[in-house]
Amino acid sequence: MSQFTLTAEEDAIVLDALRAKANLYLTMCGVTDPALEALVAKVEAQLPAPIIEPTEAEIEAHFAEETSTRKKKAK
Repeated sequence: MSQFTLTAEEDAIVLDALRAKANLYLTMCGVTDPALEALVAKVEAQLPAPIIEPTEAEIEAHFAEETSTRKKKAK
């Protein structure tokens, strides 16, 4: 089996291409291709969990809460 060193963006492209191929097969044939579905699942399992970055609003809310807690402790 070959091993590729891909960036996160390249991983996403490969996975999107596999999913598109699986969807095309389903559309054309009316059934799923078990081998293709297994490959999609295998690739998904090997990828690291996505890092979910907090939104700006979540960051501001966190710091507002932290500031509020500090003020309460100071009293």
